[in-house]
Amino acid sequence: MNKINLRQLLEKHFNKSELRDICFELDIDFENLPGQTKRDKVRELITFCHRHGSSPKLQTNLRKLRPAVDWPDIADEPPYTPPATASNIEKRGGGINISGGKVTIKGD
Repeated sequence: MNKINLRQLLEKHFNKSELRDICFELDIDFENLPGQTKRDKVRELITFCHRHGSSPKLQTNLRKLRPAVDWPDIADEPPYTPPATASNIEKRGGGINISGGKVTIKGD
């Protein structure tokens, strides 16, 4: 997915009120998206959807609302998985446990 292209298209084709409507349809709290400007909100909406695996829903809405726009294909993009940090890695016995239910690696 080309996030820059998607951001530019969203900024060009939707006003702030329409972005609120898109967030409402996706069950995203517009006010909780960081930033004040339209550009900030667009960037954070894209990031939020990517992290929560809702980019396909965003794409469907955008294509429905603005069918004449050549939206980039974002449906196949896997959701963002943050890297493990020292705060969520714990060495136990013969293995390492990564909290959050993501990965457990056990030794011999």
